[in-house]
Amino acid sequence: MAGGSGSGNDGASSSSESEARMRRQIVPTSTGADASDASAVRDLIRGAGAFAVNLVGGAGCGKTSLIKATVERLILDRRIGVITADPGTRHDFDRLAGCAERVVQVETGPEGALRPGHVRAALGRFDLGRLDFLLIENVSSLIGPERFDLGQDATACVFSVAAGDDKAAKYPAIVRMADVVLLNKTDLLDVMRFDVPAFRAGVRRLNPAAPLLELSTLRGDGLDAWLAWLREGERGAKCRRGRMAPGGRTS
Repeated sequence: MAGGSGSGNDGASSSSESEARMRRQIVPTSTGADASDASAVRDLIRGAGAFAVNLVGGAGCGKTSLIKATVERLILDRRIGVITADPGTRHDFDRLAGCAERVVQVETGPEGALRPGHVRAALGRFDLGRLDFLLIENVSSLIGPERFDLGQDATACVFSVAAGDDKAAKYPAIVRMADVVLLNKTDLLDVMRFDVPAFRAGVRRLNPAAPLLELSTLRGDGLDAWLAWLREGERGAKCRRGRMAPGGRTS
């Protein structure tokens, strides 16, 4: 009996591992990148009618938790693909595997930068026509992501209460590139010193046009506003697809 039970567990384990491998598609470090890659990515995404968001932010700001919370709230009526970039580990992938339509990991290597060529290669692992959203989790850094246009529709810059209220002022380039700025981990405001008005003012000086959303993925506070922003972007993406002429260009 013990042997039979062990065999069954091994089969279940093999099946689970096989499914994980199918979902975890790895884009190698050596993938090249140039300006034409960003243009190609943009054409592919817009032709499919998906809304692609590049999420940038420092280590510990909560990008992975935000993606997971987003998928959990949209999964019943939206199809979501995720690209996660990591220099060499699979920690973020392990947290996201199984929650989205498909999760593709990009191994950026020692250089660390996520480039449009990586995204272009990753798109080949998706059935883009099935997706409503593509969420791109950039590498955990506040220096560097602003140098590369990945072909995304929009960029979400994620800060956290845990990192301090001076980060927007210290990293102006990352704020200026944002289409939306998120302040995550607001549940920590009760236990940490964080000057919210000063943070808001810093963001407004650098990027007065971008919405500033304050949220907590732990408690769910503010996520409705984030989801509303995503849905607005999705509507725009679907409209663009309707205007696409043959060959992938807007008419």
